[in-house]
Amino acid sequence: MNVRIPNDFTDKFSIQLNKLYSDINQQYFENVKMQIQPQKVNVMLADANVTQRDTFDPQKVVMFYEILTKKMKDWSSQEIAKTDTDDLKRLHVLFITSIENYSLSCYFGIQYHALPYYKFDDRIKGIQIEIMELDEKVAKIKEEKSSKENAILEEELKRREMVNLDFEEMLETMYNDKHLYNELTRKVDDIENNNPEYLKMIKRRDDLLEELNNMIIYLYRTSSALLGYNQLMEGEEGMAVYFDLEIIKKGEKSGVIEIEKISPKIKKVIRDRFKEVELVLKKVPL
Repeated sequence: MNVRIPNDFTDKFSIQLNKLYSDINQQYFENVKMQIQPQKVNVMLADANVTQRDTFDPQKVVMFYEILTKKMKDWSSQEIAKTDTDDLKRLHVLFITSIENYSLSCYFGIQYHALPYYKFDDRIKGIQIEIMELDEKVAKIKEEKSSKENAILEEELKRREMVNLDFEEMLETMYNDKHLYNELTRKVDDIENNNPEYLKMIKRRDDLLEELNNMIIYLYRTSSALLGYNQLMEGEEGMAVYFDLEIIKKGEKSGVIEIEKISPKIKKVIRDRFKEVELVLKKVPL
């Protein structure tokens, strides 16, 4: 079982680590707060109305983490990770250091939401109007097309003396009679293919929808709140830092750590690693 810092342990060593953690947490807050300063941008809503929204650039946080990875000399780091769950996103990096038969890891993260808008472009309104007009025309043609398809089906059923079948029986017959199914499908396709204007409208509408989709941009929203591990897992917005201390036995991280059995020498190195993290955070250029 690993020891997570911060915790509510009451031994002297844990109290020391919690105090060091508190200083690190506050310094991390000051650093990241500078990277997530919001800026206002003009965007368009789904109804094409123009509004202003705040956003920040997650790439600045990435660059901040990259600086940390270069300055944490006694720590190895994993790659900066990006996690997406629907509109909830997380940027995080994990640092690990070995101290004899102990492993100490340090997690830095930020959690935020990505919100879709249309970019500010007068073309949006024109596209939406044209799509609406095409939808109306397509709906009318579909109604006419459906009427013709029903007439074809009725004529074919009469020809085969199947008019008294209920709907389920008719479907079963069509399913089992491949010739009938193919014949009806061909006639229905002919109706569509003989109306090039309909096909042209469908393609135009699809092209406009794609163009509209390409005009979607994402704005990023977060909070300057400091999150605990549980708040992070619950999807709240904000920043998070925590440490995990684990013992290594037979090459694997496992077992329950008995803090009172950690030697004074190792405790000093662990405290020094915490102080190193705080010092690096203080020296990172903002």
